[in-house]
Amino acid sequence: MKKVIIPLAVAVVVVVIVVIGMRGRGDEAPELMYDIAAAEVRPLWVKVSATGLVQPFVEVEVKSKASGVVTELPLEAGEPVKKGQVIARLDPEEILNQLEREEAALAVSRQNVRVQEEEVHRAEELAKQGLVSEKDLEAARLELERARADEVATRISVADVKKRLDDTVLRSPIDGIVLEKQVEVGQVISSGVSNVSGGTTIAIVADLNKVFVTADVDETDIGRVREGLSVEVVPDAYPSETFRGVVERINPMSKVVQNVTTFEVMTVVENEEGLLKAGMNANVDIVIAGRDNALVVPRKAVQQPGEAMAIAAMMGVAGGEGEPGPRGNFVFVRTGTGFEMRRVEVGLSDWNQFEITEGLAEGEEVAVFLASRALQYSREFVDRIRGRSMPGFRKSN
Repeated sequence: MKKVIIPLAVAVVVVVIVVIGMRGRGDEAPELMYDIAAAEVRPLWVKVSATGLVQPFVEVEVKSKASGVVTELPLEAGEPVKKGQVIARLDPEEILNQLEREEAALAVSRQNVRVQEEEVHRAEELAKQGLVSEKDLEAARLELERARADEVATRISVADVKKRLDDTVLRSPIDGIVLEKQVEVGQVISSGVSNVSGGTTIAIVADLNKVFVTADVDETDIGRVREGLSVEVVPDAYPSETFRGVVERINPMSKVVQNVTTFEVMTVVENEEGLLKAGMNANVDIVIAGRDNALVVPRKAVQQPGEAMAIAAMMGVAGGEGEPGPRGNFVFVRTGTGFEMRRVEVGLSDWNQFEITEGLAEGEEVAVFLASRALQYSREFVDRIRGRSMPGFRKSN
């Protein structure tokens, strides 16, 4: 069905006529309530707000390459740890026994090499005298190479067992703090290398000098967020503290929870004092734009054309009945004799205030409208004209 579109100017004129007609018939005039506020210069920063979760900048699961029984756990959760510091020790008895066997085998291999070297030397001397054939000499040399190969293999086995012995001592891979300790003394753990399940996690160590704060930003705001923007983080645990960071990255894939679509924004925040802990909840404000010195008025002081004309007609100020189709944004400035309707240019805005870039001076006073039946009437009428209201439906007063 084709909609009939009537210009806003005509709708405004009709609203004004309705107001005037009400006065002529003696009907109750729409109630107009307002306060007075002065235009003032103050900081105005536009922010996107979301809730966030503190996560470690670097988090490492400490696992053992060796299997065995835990014999020592010198650290507890929450304790600081340095890189290379011992976190746990495993029972080394079985590996020590294997090391002893391998070292004994290595000694035998070395002795065998020396014996074979002497055999080759003897065969070479006899070959010079024609007492040993060339074939026997080559056989002696082959046995020497076999002995040397056996020595190399045994030496490698010894090195491997020593490495396994070193692996029974678990050390922190980073400077940080122990987030979790997941085993106890006496527990049997599996290797993180040879076990298909990935082995047993001994502890989780994290670097909290910097933290990630992940925030779920509504899809209506994500278009204004970009990497590198400043971020202000206020954790629930420290409501009087503000931590500052920057947007690190934006997840390109959305997630939907209870029909609400959001995008995960990850920010990096300095945490040198260690106040932010993993898992803390926080309020995240992403600073989109702003100025330290903006001329601002309350948001409810700025009116759109239709509402401005209705208010002007009610207040009997210039620009109400005489100008049927104004465009732009308007404020009502208090003068010595009442109010005047004035067009202004607006800049930045947040939920509470507008920046005025043209048309108003610092200190001038404007009307801040709290509630107005005239505004309600103007909206209802324009909605009805544009066909947005359902037939037979009337809003309550």
